[in-house]
Amino acid sequence: MISSKFKQRIRRAVTLVEVIFAIGVILIGLLGLLSILPLAGKRSQDSVSLSTGPQIANRVLAELKSNRFYSRGRLMRFEDVQDVSPGTLFGSLRPNANSLEAFCIDPLYVSNDLNWFSDPLQLRPSPSSTNIITLPSSNKVAGYDGSSFPSYSTFYNPSLNPSVNPVSAVPLRFPMRRVGLLSSQNTWMPISVARAIAQNQDDLINVRVDDRSIPVRLADISQGTVLPVEGTGLEYGKRIPSGEYSWLVTVSPLSGGMYANVAVVVLRNRTNEFEFPTQVADPEENLKGERLANVTFQQGFVGGAGGVVHLEATTSIHSDLVPGDWVMLSGSGGAAGDLPAHHRWYRVVGLDGQPEIVRASGQPEVWRHRVLLDGPDRDFDLDNNGTIDPTFATLVSGVVCVTETVLKLTEI
Repeated sequence: MISSKFKQRIRRAVTLVEVIFAIGVILIGLLGLLSILPLAGKRSQDSVSLSTGPQIANRVLAELKSNRFYSRGRLMRFEDVQDVSPGTLFGSLRPNANSLEAFCIDPLYVSNDLNWFSDPLQLRPSPSSTNIITLPSSNKVAGYDGSSFPSYSTFYNPSLNPSVNPVSAVPLRFPMRRVGLLSSQNTWMPISVARAIAQNQDDLINVRVDDRSIPVRLADISQGTVLPVEGTGLEYGKRIPSGEYSWLVTVSPLSGGMYANVAVVVLRNRTNEFEFPTQVADPEENLKGERLANVTFQQGFVGGAGGVVHLEATTSIHSDLVPGDWVMLSGSGGAAGDLPAHHRWYRVVGLDGQPEIVRASGQPEVWRHRVLLDGPDRDFDLDNNGTIDPTFATLVSGVVCVTETVLKLTEI
């Protein structure tokens, strides 16, 4: 027989302290697991973007060659009404190969009426014509100007706050004009058509309605609104683009005017309307989707190994830049100005620490950052004093990939 003392020594359950300790150990393990989920999700999204981006770019290049918007006169500069005289000829705002003018095909931005100026352009088709064509024009505030890519005036100094910057009397940078697509009635394409063209058709979602006998149509891709419309629209179950990916195309003509560097820029979750603020100093309130910086130093870019640049811009705009981002470097057309300005895209592969805040005597406060870039070789244009001509960097948020090639202008 077991004694009563021995029975008291037999443990029938775990203590509360042991339970709490076990729960703590489990929670520590779960927290470690949860901490890697956001990183795993981002890596997964990056892999999808890197796979989808080139497919979109190849499709866009094929569409450009097929539709030939440039050759057929279906492109029009998104000009600022303050820079155009009333009655300007319709054809004078088309991109002109003879002028070697760089331009950016951005139908989604141009067709969005939130980016329009209050006064439209009044254009004449020809000198003898009495007809007037009315086109909306771009918005313009302080140093901002939606008719250019990026959305800054050609007279804007990146060292100054764009929302309060008094523009210079002399152009400070090399313009890349933003252009849109014209409809057959010589008006901007409606936003719904622009979305169908500029948003990825391969990134699809399934449309469902409660009543399967009623067709549906897409009211607003950006909000994913689907409304049933009797007798029109998409059939039940039709797949439509979700609008996650979109694109723009930069065209930089080469010397001679026959060929151009054509870059298809694929973006994810791009903001297609920009509100240009006035009198703000907070980087959160200034434009973040497109930013402009001075390049104060550049080295390398020979032999396909990329190079190093020092970027400098006002502290009133964001300095956010991480490996994997893309920037466009824009340089002049040589010391004599007889060559076209060049605009090339580069991928950020490394950053030297955090941006340095600098304030010289009598100068506004700016941030400086040393950035390692991967991309094509580039020549350094020297002026008469032997110094490098100004170079500017365009920082665009949400760029997934850039596919660059050389095409004849007649193929675009």
